[in-house]
Amino acid sequence: MSEPVHMKSELIDKLSMMIPIIHHVGWEVRDHKWACPTQASKHEPCLEYDETQRSYFRAIPYHWMMMVIEGQVEVILKDGKYKVEKDMLVNLPPHCLHRLRVDKMAKYVWVHYNVNISDVREEAHGYADFEREQERLTGAANYRRAQVDLPVLNVVQNPQMIRKVFVAVTEEFMLEEPGYLLASRANMQLLLTLLYRNEYQEKENRHSIGISDPYIAQTVEHIHQFFAHKLTVPQLAKSINLSPNYFTSRFGELTGFSPVEYIQRLRINHAKKLMRATNYTLTEIADLLGFDSISHFSRTFHKFEGISPKAYRITIPRY
Repeated sequence: MSEPVHMKSELIDKLSMMIPIIHHVGWEVRDHKWACPTQASKHEPCLEYDETQRSYFRAIPYHWMMMVIEGQVEVILKDGKYKVEKDMLVNLPPHCLHRLRVDKMAKYVWVHYNVNISDVREEAHGYADFEREQERLTGAANYRRAQVDLPVLNVVQNPQMIRKVFVAVTEEFMLEEPGYLLASRANMQLLLTLLYRNEYQEKENRHSIGISDPYIAQTVEHIHQFFAHKLTVPQLAKSINLSPNYFTSRFGELTGFSPVEYIQRLRINHAKKLMRATNYTLTEIADLLGFDSISHFSRTFHKFEGISPKAYRITIPRY
């Protein structure tokens, strides 16, 4: 089943109206000796220390995007944590409490940003109308702050290109060459476009299932965002106020799979993507995707693919 035209048109509309505003950028090398501030700064107005007083949760008034260049960074939220490996991205909304942990040396780039979107929807006809449209577009009253509806953890299809654009965002902003604001915003818009296209492809794949029940569709979206977490049937059922038995039956009726099998298939699909695109070991992939052990990962992989993960990595070309 192909996705409706409106899904693609909404994506095009969203991308064309985005105006990214960059506030701060950084390129950092960290090790386990993490310095914790003793008080909040103007960029990090909210700090909340844990019981050890050695790590803290912070919240910033901007979207925060980070891409790991080397090593691994653990991003810990109030409701879970993400092990972010090389070439993966994390995107958090404003005022989201989080903290970082690095056990070994890691390199990463980050950007604090917001996105404005125009409320002017009329199409221009002719050059004169176009000029008047631009005048209206430049008025602050015609903009509103947009939500960036990307997943928290982003595993992209084209990490080399994403990394190159992300680095360009930070370098342009830090070097402050003539025209750096325009250049850094243009690269940020390109970065968001690439990430939205990646997510669009994921949503297109999910939409092809044809889920008519909005509550089950909501659960599927939740699973796709948090598939690496420990998700249980009772937990998922409770989130939409259904009994576990009815939820399982309804979920299977609409998706063709039980909730557990759906999660397992999703993890295996991401495992194949990681094996093709990265040099992570199978143990690292198993841990990253929420499997209890490498043996659990191997059994599940063989169940759905008919071969072992090791055999898959050898026979399938990398990209």
